[in-house]
Amino acid sequence: MLKKYTIRGIIILVAIIAGFIFLLMGCLASYDERSAISTALFFEKDGKGIVFTIVKYGKATSYKSNGGSTYKRLSTNYLIQANDAETGELISNKKIKHNSDVKFHPVTTMGSGNGKAWVFIGELLAYDPFTLEKFADKEIIEAKNPQLKGKMPDEKTYYVYNNATDEILMTASDGVKYMLSTGSLVASAINEEDIAKSPLEMRDADKDRQRQVEDLNRGSKSYTTICTAVDTFNGKWYGLLSNADLEKPDDRFRYRAVYTETARNKMYTALITVKDSTRKAVELLIAEPGKINDAVYLQGGFLLNRSNALPIHTRNEDGFIICYREKVGNEGNIILTRVDLNGNTKWTFNTKLNDFTDWIYSGKRLIILGNDNKELSSGEANLLLSIDMQNGKAVMHDYFKNAMRKE
Repeated sequence: MLKKYTIRGIIILVAIIAGFIFLLMGCLASYDERSAISTALFFEKDGKGIVFTIVKYGKATSYKSNGGSTYKRLSTNYLIQANDAETGELISNKKIKHNSDVKFHPVTTMGSGNGKAWVFIGELLAYDPFTLEKFADKEIIEAKNPQLKGKMPDEKTYYVYNNATDEILMTASDGVKYMLSTGSLVASAINEEDIAKSPLEMRDADKDRQRQVEDLNRGSKSYTTICTAVDTFNGKWYGLLSNADLEKPDDRFRYRAVYTETARNKMYTALITVKDSTRKAVELLIAEPGKINDAVYLQGGFLLNRSNALPIHTRNEDGFIICYREKVGNEGNIILTRVDLNGNTKWTFNTKLNDFTDWIYSGKRLIILGNDNKELSSGEANLLLSIDMQNGKAVMHDYFKNAMRKE
């Protein structure tokens, strides 16, 4: 009887310990952190859209509370993740590296050449965004290019992605420059003269546009960087102007940000003419603006397309996406509205975000990443918004909770 009682006691003790460990793990899990970092990438195949992101996952290993504050220790891993662009639902994710395996930062996406997601997570990597299968890493690239054996740097600064050609300009550790094809993975050695003759060397206007795209995609994005006050569409000028703007109208076209927080902008249009068609740098002259309607947009501007740093021109029915503040100040939520060229509103959506971390216009959908979670750092996103361009209805995925969110 004593032996049976002892075994039964051991079983009960083990069950109690296991329950305590399970409870402790459950408590720790509630302190985990997840966020999308860097810019997102969009892919479409056979009518299916994918939002590809790098997710920073901090798993809580310990925590303590003191004076109303909670202190926790996190073990950080970097994952790649695919979400359905239409539903927002998580499709799959995959652990890539632990933070201790990444010697140099930043961890970032690079581009979407040849249907693959190119990222830098301690090394140059590429994945199929639909299956998350690895397409390229240092070992694979070196196997294709023996001349690079042991010469691929671990720092992102030596890799420059060219969106125009879907190639990567790489500087090897011995200083030799190579152009890496994102399709064949063949690296071709080049010299300074080759670079000058390559598509990387562009006309001044193209260089300016490329710089604007890079600036728009670099780092954190304030409200004033995501939109512009003026644009041209189908041979006409359009602007979102305040009464103060009308007092000193600009008769020459130039893109400009919307800085004044209290500006109650209305939509105007005007005829445009070319000052001198024989000059390489075209200068557009703007006639006197005429008001389209009385709709008011607080600090309103035309939302830019991150892929080309130009205002979004909506499809099916010509028009814009106007972004404006719900109230004055940096804490005012960003509201989006789709309008046609006559100023008629098709839909309006309150994002309930003060700023956007990232956004992508796919034609069918407007995909936005943002942060409304105070536990995350600047530049990290916990929210994926996917807005239907036809009706303005949105779905939301919360990276932090790893679950869908209802409005």
